[in-house]
Amino acid sequence: MAEDNNQTTRRQHWETVYQTKPVEQLSWFQKDAGMSLRFVRQAQLPDKAHIVDVGGGTSVLAGVLLRENATWSISVLDISAASLHHARASLGDLAHRVQWVEADVTQWRPDFAADLWHDRAMFHFLVAEGDRKAYADTLRTVLRPGGHAIIATFSLHGPTQCSHLPIVRYDASTLLAAIGDGLTLRDQCVMQHQTPSGKVQEFQFCLMQRV
Repeated sequence: MAEDNNQTTRRQHWETVYQTKPVEQLSWFQKDAGMSLRFVRQAQLPDKAHIVDVGGGTSVLAGVLLRENATWSISVLDISAASLHHARASLGDLAHRVQWVEADVTQWRPDFAADLWHDRAMFHFLVAEGDRKAYADTLRTVLRPGGHAIIATFSLHGPTQCSHLPIVRYDASTLLAAIGDGLTLRDQCVMQHQTPSGKVQEFQFCLMQRV
């Protein structure tokens, strides 16, 4: 019951955020997905690859990926129905080419396999060890052997909270350890993200591969 309450509270929080704030004013908003695309290209995905963007409800990445390779299949997962609504609207005529999944990643049971798992700024909100384990288990369930995962969190020098919620900060080694066995680090970098209000937040990006 405690887990159910936690999921309900998490869903309610993000529904409120996306229903009450313009997307362009959210601190994690970005006009492009340059760093993510750099790592996507580095993964050298084949034609007809399946990509899942976790916590990607208002991300611009889906549109970027559709233009990068028309044969890729894109799934976008988010706990918030409101965020997915915004994303579908922003893609316009391209929205039908994306599979939209409303789910809590810690409870999601995927019915497909993916070649790439992408998560920018979602994992660091999982402060409970059980939630982090559930996330990692789901990642390993959906990601094909040889597949890649791109995960970005606040770095060790990043903020200690976001959207009035506590977060967990990582460097490359602690992020890899948190995800658990079965993945190896391919590349990593730290980047400075400027929020719409002009503040600078430091992110840790990691490219991992399932072995």
